[in-house]
Amino acid sequence: MAKRPQRPSTWFEILNERAGEQSVHLEAARKRVFDDWIRSLADRRPPTNPELLWYCKLLLNNPRLIEGPYAPYIFLILQKWFAKTPTPKRQNTSEGIAKLVDWVSLTEKVSVSEARRRVAKAFRMTVEAVNRSHQRHRKSGRDKSR
Repeated sequence: MAKRPQRPSTWFEILNERAGEQSVHLEAARKRVFDDWIRSLADRRPPTNPELLWYCKLLLNNPRLIEGPYAPYIFLILQKWFAKTPTPKRQNTSEGIAKLVDWVSLTEKVSVSEARRRVAKAFRMTVEAVNRSHQRHRKSGRDKSR
């Protein structure tokens, strides 16, 4: 039986073959980028949601830090994610703040008022708020007679 002559490749088939070759190269480049990211983040723990929100806010306030041809799209994606993600509730309760004030005053050998100032500065709170929390929940000085 005679073989049929092979028909010439269409443009679609040629483009499909080239796309297959390019996808191999793109996949290798993608793997290299991910390996670089993994290496740079290997010694760190995964970022928490508040940290991601902080980085997102940093990038939204400084869009020049986002580079490349897709920077406008990345900016819009970050903007939408930031709008949809709820801000985390404060993790430090007033009991925790009072314990921290006691711990700072004991370990750093400073007065209670100085420890309150340091804790207020660290948590970006007012000294009065830290003072109220500490007076309400402190462990020492409650049983003293007046």
